[in-house]
Amino acid sequence: MLLLPMLTLSKKLLLFGRVGLIMLSCGTGAWRVRTSMNKLSKELGVTCTVDVGLMSIEFNCFDGNDCVSQSLSIANTGVNTSKLYRMEQFVDNFPNEEAYLTGEMIHKRLDDIEQIHTLYSPIILGLSAALACCGFTVSSWWWTNRDAFCFHCCWSR
Repeated sequence: MLLLPMLTLSKKLLLFGRVGLIMLSCGTGAWRVRTSMNKLSKELGVTCTVDVGLMSIEFNCFDGNDCVSQSLSIANTGVNTSKLYRMEQFVDNFPNEEAYLTGEMIHKRLDDIEQIHTLYSPIILGLSAALACCGFTVSSWWWTNRDAFCFHCCWSR
């Protein structure tokens, strides 16, 4: 039996906002967060407008009778592709799986997804970013100075 129509608008918004915040905390872009929230609002039977910032989400939802607005924000963000993948699966499978669960069961699944940690420590991520920046710097230096470098090599023989 489809349980979602029995949820109140405020409970639907709690689920809607939580999915958006988890997506935003994964480090994904506003377009992907908005798309996921739009898919979910369709399944929840509400019409929503969503404004996604770097660290916050503001949305207004209307179910035909009531209208509710919320503004949510996160303290920090990072890149977690494992969590992002699971959230995309959650949203894509929502009509076939989660739509038949109770609100508590859906939030339990979201709790499990929220517990997924990044694959690498912050130190490894920082060193990887530094290495990538060094590679870009050397590459751009080479392309900028290659004519002078080649000219010097050819004339010094």
